[in-house]
Amino acid sequence: MTKILLYEDNSQLRDVLSLLISSTDRYQMVGSYGHCANALDDIKKHNPDIILMDIDMPFMSGIEGLKRIKAAGFS
Repeated sequence: MTKILLYEDNSQLRDVLSLLISSTDRYQMVGSYGHCANALDDIKKHNPDIILMDIDMPFMSGIEGLKRIKAAGFS
């Protein structure tokens, strides 16, 4: 089963995407958050196979979040 971690600041969209992903047999939603400021800790906690990241979020953009994830050695 593929583990997915989601970052989306729109709570309604985040809930719908989480429900949709969780309703499949091939994917497991391991976490969903409204911002990626704690992404490194979230990744260590959940060990996802895939990260879905919104670009425009509070505290830190998704692009900056992905740069930090990559710089920390996650790929």
